[in-house]
Amino acid sequence: MILLSIFFTLSISANILMVWYSKKLLNKFTDITDGIGIFNSKIKGLSDHLASVHQLEMFYGEPVLQRLIQHMKLTVIEIKMFSDSFIISEGEEKEEPVNDQEKAE
Repeated sequence: MILLSIFFTLSISANILMVWYSKKLLNKFTDITDGIGIFNSKIKGLSDHLASVHQLEMFYGEPVLQRLIQHMKLTVIEIKMFSDSFIISEGEEKEEPVNDQEKAE
């Protein structure tokens, strides 16, 4: 009977420890997800800013800027795909990346 009480106490303690650890991991995961979202929005802002600079009369059509803008767009899409793999809430709508070909059509 005493042995059974010891096992029961150890089992309860282990379960409490596992719940605490799981909660701690979920909090870290949520922080990482939020950080990735903030990073994604900052990269998107940088991409938009770069596109607005490219539209200036002085820089319009500059091939180096065009390649840089294309590279930024691809980077934003890759970061978005990466961050979507971390999103745990199902209530948010996911924004689909738009290709240049879809814009032209």
